[in-house]
Amino acid sequence: MSDNRNNREKLEAELERLRHRIVEVKTTLDDLQARSESGVKDIVAVPEPLEETFARAKAYVADYFNARWEDPHSARISVSGERYILIRAASMSIEFFDLVRNLYRDRGSTEAHAVAKSFLFDVAHALGKADAAAFHERMGVVDPLEKLSAGPVHFAYTGWALVVIHPESTPSPDEDFFLFFDHPNTFEAEAWLRRGDNPDFAVCVMNAGYSSGWCEQSYGVPLVATEITCRAKGDKHCRFIMAPPSRIEDHLKRMHAAGQVPAHARDDRLEVPEFFQRKRLEDDLRRAHDDLEVRVTERTAELELRNTELRAVNERLAELHRAREEFLAMISHELRTPLVTGLGYVELLLRGKLGTVSEETTAGMQVALRNLKRLAELVDEILRYHQLSHPDNHSVMVATFDLAQLCYECVDDLRVRTGRGATSVMVEAADGLPPALADANMIRQVLGNLLNNADHHGGADTNITVRLVRAQGAQARVEVSDDGAGMSPEMLLQATEPFVRSGKRERGLGLGLAIARSLLAANDSELELESREGAGTTASFTLPLLTPISNEHEAVGGPRKRRQAQAAQTSQSAQAVQPPQAGPNMGQGARVLVVEDDEDTRSFVNLALDHHGFEVLAVASAEDGLKKLQNFRADLLLVDLGLPGMDGLELIRRVKALPEHLSTPALLFTARAEDSIGREALAAGCLGTLVKPVALKDLLERVQKAVRQ
Repeated sequence: MSDNRNNREKLEAELERLRHRIVEVKTTLDDLQARSESGVKDIVAVPEPLEETFARAKAYVADYFNARWEDPHSARISVSGERYILIRAASMSIEFFDLVRNLYRDRGSTEAHAVAKSFLFDVAHALGKADAAAFHERMGVVDPLEKLSAGPVHFAYTGWALVVIHPESTPSPDEDFFLFFDHPNTFEAEAWLRRGDNPDFAVCVMNAGYSSGWCEQSYGVPLVATEITCRAKGDKHCRFIMAPPSRIEDHLKRMHAAGQVPAHARDDRLEVPEFFQRKRLEDDLRRAHDDLEVRVTERTAELELRNTELRAVNERLAELHRAREEFLAMISHELRTPLVTGLGYVELLLRGKLGTVSEETTAGMQVALRNLKRLAELVDEILRYHQLSHPDNHSVMVATFDLAQLCYECVDDLRVRTGRGATSVMVEAADGLPPALADANMIRQVLGNLLNNADHHGGADTNITVRLVRAQGAQARVEVSDDGAGMSPEMLLQATEPFVRSGKRERGLGLGLAIARSLLAANDSELELESREGAGTTASFTLPLLTPISNEHEAVGGPRKRRQAQAAQTSQSAQAVQPPQAGPNMGQGARVLVVEDDEDTRSFVNLALDHHGFEVLAVASAEDGLKKLQNFRADLLLVDLGLPGMDGLELIRRVKALPEHLSTPALLFTARAEDSIGREALAAGCLGTLVKPVALKDLLERVQKAVRQ
């Protein structure tokens, strides 16, 4: 008897499994038939006038979703840097619908049904608006139709449904907006079909809500959508109309009269989502608005007075901001321009270009050169700190780069500048780390400042180590450590503040760590300091990596092998950055037109280039430059930014507008080092900028490279 009962239970379980399998197969066949009959050959089908716009949308939405990675260990699914989640389709449709209906069953089946549909529609509508706003901003889409076109493609890639837009549709940013469309293969209809239910109502509520939310965000007008036929209740298509709430009922009547949609009475369970409820809410809000008008009027006068006061304050702040910027620009120019001449002539004297000098004079010139360079570094620190203190003056250019290689390059630079041996400053970095994501130029300056700080405060006998290690998650940690004197607890608390020095006799302005902290903050990182008196100092920060790091990225022998290889290359690296052999004919007669209003700077550049084989024509204004250019076939333009009258950028634009000089290379000579100046120079057609003061070696290298291009 027991065996018969067990066999019967097994047979019933097998029959239940087969029944579910039959439903799944039937649903799949229904899906294929629906897609075939809908004529959808791609993820979206639209009328011919819209095909070009939707083709563009398919391209950039596909690019967006192709940039996808999944990492269960960090619970992340990322698409183009945005975090997504996967939710089982049935749980967001049939099962959630049943849950809400059961919660409200004490109010009767009709009201419970209405609450469930309303809740699902509103949630999906809000999701559609939010997704559309984020996607439009990310992809830089501004045209309403292009905004809408991304929606159906996005719809397909995120698993909601396919889209067929019918020719009767007239999308427009006003009350005449109307969309007549199908959603083949919706996740909601499929969920109900798989369960084998035969509902007497249209089930694709979330599809209607999400679609109308996306379109409402795209066109800026309130929209709702309703499903007029549904495959889950035996219809051929999941078909919808979308319009402003006040117009959708009229569209339904019009389309029914034309035989395009079935009749819909109140007992047909064909509902306009939230329409009647919203209408009641609008009436209530209108009455509340009337009551509030009196109070709003009373507050208007007060607000106008406050706004007048705020405008006056803002105008004063703007005036002070302009004055500060003009002052700093003037200081930059007035401090850096004389340094060009001072540094340049001292270097020419030391090279013997202005005649033979005695050993005593050479020694004095070397002291002068060293102090002029120190002055230039101090000016750069002050202006750089100001730039970083005002984020509107600079921008972060985030890109991928080899962080380990950058560490080695910065250490090489310190060795060459200070004469340190290969064993006194070293790098320890594991091989195989993914690229870092940050502004490489900013991180280069951070590492340079940290290394300079360790070298300066520790002295020549201090050992310095740069370690690149794995941090928690997809992060890399950089540590710059020295075994020097360290800092007191009091000094450690204020070490990253501007103009803080460890002692009155210390050289420098105390801006190195403050600048490093600001640069890291611009890259969403923080500078951490650990130090004890007599036990050295460690400065560290973290940066994100392109992909999560796995154990495969750690190579046990990596750091040791890299240190040995780097030590073997130290002498070669030092030789690589030595000044070039700037002989008298390095220019080989190349013709350079110099436009510089400062007489001393103009004379120095003329003399320096002339002594190294360039043919130079130097003038003091943009107008003279344009005139001389007619007969002087320049191979290069070297133009100062701050010219009187027409500035250097405008001069370069005018020269580049001449057909015969379209390809003539140009360099912008400037005392301003803001990122915006560099971008403007590139936009005007320059190869780049030469920031004053520029060392003679750098001047000759840049000019020689430019004329060879």
